Amino acid sequence: MSIIGLFSYFIFIGKVIPKQDKGSFKINSFIAFASLGSQLLIALTVLFWEWSGLASLGFAFSFLIAPIFMGFILHTSFQQRQDKAYEILFKLSLSFFVAIPVIILLSFMME
Repeated sequence: MSIIGLFSYFIFIGKVIPKQDKGSFKINSFIAFASLGSQLLIALTVLFWEWSGLASLGFAFSFLIAPIFMGFILHTSFQQRQDKAYEILFKLSLSFFVAIPVIILLSFMME
């Protein structure tokens, strides 16, 4: 699963790179992909697998640490969204905050 995420990250970086990148876009997009990947693993754990200690670590990252990073990415990409790459990053980081209530509702419905 993580290999697919890394592969899609490198494809994303290869196709969508801003014209004046100082490296911050690559770091921000890596954090966005990692945060969305952790939410995907939590949703798949709730739907198909049993809860484990590793799922608890992913849950802690996804709901305690990642919102801080994603809020920062959301703010910086909102300011620079005239560039297409930052607009895509803005939408990715916004989808993180939309997915949180969906995952919480999904977890309550599966019990």
